[in-house]
Amino acid sequence: MIELKEISKRYGDTVVFDRFSMTVESGKILAVVGNSGSGKTTLLNILCGLIEADGKVFSDETGFSYIFQNTTLVPSLTVKGNLDLVLKHKIPDRVTREKLIGEMLQSVELEALADRYPLTLSGGQAQRVSMARAFAYPASAILMDEPFKGLDLRLKAKLIASFHALWEKERRTVVFVTHEIEEALLLADRIVVLGGAPARIIGDFEPGVDRASRIAGDPRFSQLRAEIYDRFYREN
Repeated sequence: MIELKEISKRYGDTVVFDRFSMTVESGKILAVVGNSGSGKTTLLNILCGLIEADGKVFSDETGFSYIFQNTTLVPSLTVKGNLDLVLKHKIPDRVTREKLIGEMLQSVELEALADRYPLTLSGGQAQRVSMARAFAYPASAILMDEPFKGLDLRLKAKLIASFHALWEKERRTVVFVTHEIEEALLLADRIVVLGGAPARIIGDFEPGVDRASRIAGDPRFSQLRAEIYDRFYREN
């Protein structure tokens, strides 16, 4: 479990969080939905210790890996080289690393592109490399910052399916921030909606419907969608 307790953070005169509290259940996918500027990225950075804040952060997780909106792949390294770069200091044995890299690239259907460079990849391919890198890294929690932003609906759905297939194998703890309610609905076990300034939780939902039924349009899921949209736009 990860717990934020009475967190406060400000940038100059702008108060992002004021005594904000939230828990993240281990082995679940939590989506945090909010408008641009609502503190979503700041929240991720506080969770993994990249920035300091007043209050307490308690975590049982053994490290974090990150999937960004922009893929942050190293242009001068191949696809497999980018995965190897983050693993070298965690897995000293080269043969073991190569085996893991091969398995992860196979999982995202990119093994044929292992020797390609990032600039030759499509946006969707590059994001799948980022996913493979995050899951290859030996951390028990994954943080995602708008990883599907700017993608067309078809590609977005494919990447969400790829991510969920990877997650099903190990069920790591995931905190996923987005301004797109539909992304949260398709992927998350729990959806927290942020609103206001400073940010506060204005909605907390658990879909309670398996992901296949969500895609198929289960009536319970349609009702949940309407409730989240109503809360989001009424409070923002």
